[in-house]
Amino acid sequence: MKKDVLLFQELAHRAWLARDTVVHKGWLVRVSEGVTKRANSVMPISYHGVDLEKDIFIVYKL
Repeated sequence: MKKDVLLFQELAHRAWLARDTVVHKGWLVRVSEGVTKRANSVMPISYHGVDLEKDIFIVYKL
């Protein structure tokens, strides 16, 4: 089941590409700045950080 979920997340990620994608501690941070008419997003595929609050702040600043 988990393998199916990860596959679905990967397919969703590739379905509508962002202008820029940054990987931060297992999160896929996608930024388009309006270029592709889609919202910016963060996909928490495999978070492996220690301080969640700090990492959310860092991702927010990217």
